[in-house]
Amino acid sequence: TLSSPKKISRCNYSWDGFTVTSSANCDFSWSREALPANVLNLDSPNTGPLSGTGATIEDNLVNISEGSSVMPIIITYTITLKDRTTGCTNTEKIEVSLSPNVILSNYDWQNPPSITSGGSFSYTPTFNSSIVTSYSWEHSAAAGYPAASGPGPIVNHTYVNTGSKDLLIFYSINYTMSDGCTSSQTVILKVKP
Repeated sequence: TLSSPKKISRCNYSWDGFTVTSSANCDFSWSREALPANVLNLDSPNTGPLSGTGATIEDNLVNISEGSSVMPIIITYTITLKDRTTGCTNTEKIEVSLSPNVILSNYDWQNPPSITSGGSFSYTPTFNSSIVTSYSWEHSAAAGYPAASGPGPIVNHTYVNTGSKDLLIFYSINYTMSDGCTSSQTVILKVKP
């Protein structure tokens, strides 16, 4: 019987495999079906079925789903355990949930928001997935404005630009997903003179 977890969550671009363990002295073999659409193996162009032996399963997968409603993708591994003492075999399944690449859906880095000097900025992030459970923001000190942070949306931040060029304020939007993964994305605000 496997003593390692049978359900595993992995954050996008942070997974390079896992190790299985058992309650008895066993040899292991494993297999998985062909990869579904939107899952790539970063170590190989092979998206077909894969199998191997040993307790460590090195299968560097990433969920590349894009669009307005991305969700985790489940990959199922079949693990065969063979008891070294009795020769008995047992087959069990392990499910690995690959978190998607969650991004802001209401921010265009090529056309960042702007305000005129003395204006206020408010921003409520929306995401390309419903698995975001919480978010916060922070920005570093800039042009006499101290660093600041807070939970939830950015509400009525007022900036005065006394210079002759655009003042750039860099916000970091930090968010947590229901599978425990975290990510962040930069939002740039232009404050015009």
